[in-house]
Amino acid sequence: MEQTLLKLIKEKCQEEVRKKFHELASGHKTVKWSNHSLAELDADGLSTEDIKNSIDSLELIEMYWTYGFKSPKFIFYLFVPNKVHTHIVVLYNEEFVVVKTAYLATDSNKFEADGKTRVRNFEN
Repeated sequence: MEQTLLKLIKEKCQEEVRKKFHELASGHKTVKWSNHSLAELDADGLSTEDIKNSIDSLELIEMYWTYGFKSPKFIFYLFVPNKVHTHIVVLYNEEFVVVKTAYLATDSNKFEADGKTRVRNFEN
């Protein structure tokens, strides 16, 4: 079965971020949480433990580079029990990931019903 380059990149990104989260269990400091991400988690009734416990379900939904950052930004969709459409935004490098923000993607003006696809209104 042939795999496309984008599918291979997606799978590798997911694998690497999962690996950093799993390294936490063995005492490695491979995941850092920004103050903003902690505040957003709290506002949505989520915790860092919710994210850690759901990390195996993560799915890359967007990846992009932002001027001024030396690493890509990844937006991941996670399945967190009793919380619909959870996203985390991380910066990644070979040493660690930084969780920049986390939120529930429930605003129908911003996200499609699948909770993964952004609403794009090109008329405005």
